[in-house]
Amino acid sequence: MHLEDNGVFTPQLVQTMRQPHGYLMGAGIWGLGAILYAPTGNGDVVFGR
Repeated sequence: MHLEDNGVFTPQLVQTMRQPHGYLMGAGIWGLGAILYAPTGNGDVVFGR
């Protein structure tokens, strides 16, 4: 199961959700249409729909 006892997503699920499902023209694509817009200076990403 992907939920903690209190109903919160497990850290492993959150990490998996942050991985792109594929790439189009070099941009990461996530499920339901979210697309990577820009990497941040600390190795994170800013994304939107």
